Amino acid sequence: MSPLEEALEHLRVVAKAVSVPVNADFQGAFAVDPEQVEVNVKLAVATGIAGLSVEDSTGEDAQPLFEFDLAVERIRAARRAIEAAPASC
Repeated sequence: MSPLEEALEHLRVVAKAVSVPVNADFQGAFAVDPEQVEVNVKLAVATGIAGLSVEDSTGEDAQPLFEFDLAVERIRAARRAIEAAPASC
C-alpha cells in the first residue's frame, strides 16, 4: 500500500468513527504537480473529511519551500478538487 493509500484509508476510518467534522493534515497532497494534487485531494475529500491542509514544504534543504507560482497553483488545484466534490462529501 502506498503512503497515499495508507493516508486515505486512515482518513476513512477516522471520518467514519466520529460524529464531528474531521480536518486532515494531508502533508504535501502526496504530489508536487498541481494536476496530481487535484486528483489526490479529490480522493481525500471522498473519504468524508471536512477539511484538509496542503503543505508548501518541498522537503529539500536547498529549497525548503515551493516557488511561489507553483505553490499558488497547487492550492488552486486543491480548491478545484474541493469545489468539484459532491455536496454530501
